[in-house]
Amino acid sequence: MIKNFREQTHLGYIAILRILIGFFFLMSGISKYSSGFLQKPILKGVLEKWAEGNPSLWYKSFLLNTAIPNYETFSYLVVYGEILVGLSLLLGLLTRISAIFGIFMNINFFLGNQWLSPANKNVNILFIALQIIFIASAAGRSIGIDGILKKRFSKIPIF
Repeated sequence: MIKNFREQTHLGYIAILRILIGFFFLMSGISKYSSGFLQKPILKGVLEKWAEGNPSLWYKSFLLNTAIPNYETFSYLVVYGEILVGLSLLLGLLTRISAIFGIFMNINFFLGNQWLSPANKNVNILFIALQIIFIASAAGRSIGIDGILKKRFSKIPIF
């Protein structure tokens, strides 16, 4: 059973899921970029809403003391993080690494807004689970650039 997690996946449907999740991240980042997310205090308002009734006191403290005062920096991290993770998943390039960053973003989105509605909670849990599958199955090797890189650099485990 452990061996299966170290073998390349030949399951095209996982690649299709990877591409769809990549598309979602990419479009979300592009949408934020084109709507002035980096020039307006949009994220500040979102973070204030998340902190307002957040049941996780430690995360509420992080939002109030770190994220909100530095919302401009976090705006860039969110926009460019979503775009880069999206491109990486779409292309199947450094999929395992980008999935780790995607999981980190989804955990933060989950912690921030999970108390607002079940839909917010569920979509982030789904994305986290799918990205764990992408890491475990080496999903970038199937219909992706990681497959080409794995052949050339077979000793490097990130592909």
